Amino acid sequence: KYDADGNSVAIFYCSGTRESYGGSAGGISSADASYILRSLARQFGQTREGFELLSSKYKSMPRGRELRLYETKDLLYRLVETHECPFIILDAMDECDVRSESGERRNLLEVFEKLLTLQTTVKIFFSSRYETDIKDYMGSWPTIRVTAASTEDDLNNYINHTLDRKLGRKQDCTPEDKYQLKSQLK
Repeated sequence: KYDADGNSVAIFYCSGTRESYGGSAGGISSADASYILRSLARQFGQTREGFELLSSKYKSMPRGRELRLYETKDLLYRLVETHECPFIILDAMDECDVRSESGERRNLLEVFEKLLTLQTTVKIFFSSRYETDIKDYMGSWPTIRVTAASTEDDLNNYINHTLDRKLGRKQDCTPEDKYQLKSQLK
């Protein structure tokens, strides 16, 4: 994927199970660091040079074996460097289990930190609910804290505008009905 300026973009949304992404069944967590990093690598491997790196790596492996975490990290670093200004978006970082033995969240944060030291300018955006370990690890990284209070006016305007547009002058929807619906949505 590319943004409006032609920069490559890799996106991943962490949620409960891998089935959400069309992967294998069995409830394997999509918040697994290896799975997330492999997904980002596949997305950055869509160029000719990226495809050659991916192809070479997978041809050198035994059939049916997935990349190990350290291999995935190395491959992702190499793939990112094939792009001029890559952008990574990871939504719901807090879904990565901080208590797991493999330290999924810590692994991702370490990878992001390393990506920021590469020769290529890498832009990283991730969202998360407030989690102390994430905040502590990020240290001086620039952050934007979004709270319910900071978005309340925008959400109310969106609700009002959307309902006014959708319901318009429907005769079966009285002003009282519209008011009740807006109140319940807010």
